[in-house]
Amino acid sequence: MNDETDDDAPLRPFSGELNVSPWDAILSEVRRSAYRAEWIDERIDIDARRERQLMETNGEGFEDQLKFEMAVRMHSDELRQWIEQSRKERAHMVKTAADAVRAGLSERYIESVRVEARMIAQALTRALDAAELSDGQRARASEALREALSDMGPVLADRQDSMSRVVQVRPEIGR
Repeated sequence: MNDETDDDAPLRPFSGELNVSPWDAILSEVRRSAYRAEWIDERIDIDARRERQLMETNGEGFEDQLKFEMAVRMHSDELRQWIEQSRKERAHMVKTAADAVRAGLSERYIESVRVEARMIAQALTRALDAAELSDGQRARASEALREALSDMGPVLADRQDSMSRVVQVRPEIGR
């Protein structure tokens, strides 16, 4: 059997390894499944619209009623298949998301946001130090940063609260 496609692009070998953590793998699967569920729902919308358009014709353009009924049945069957696929993908997405929550990814995500915020604050402080600003300039720059950060505070707090309500923070995951 040939290991290349029609366009001669090499295929990924059957066996191998990827350098991925279990947490990254779970999150990646949640995102992939969410994307697939949305993609399938778009297909459902397209097929439902086509079925409605077909039904609105009341058989006009068909040689006989039997051919019209067969076309309607075919569209209905295809739509049902897409709906079933949507249910399966959504069930998979919910299971994977629940696995992510059980794995403590919510807490890890909240902590990663906190770490990023500390890193940004440190970078801003270093930038202000490197600019060798006068005391007045530094005070104005610091005040502008404080105002900008305070504007973001409620948004970030709401985001953190929404995550912490979903999963109880576990003390074994360091802060």
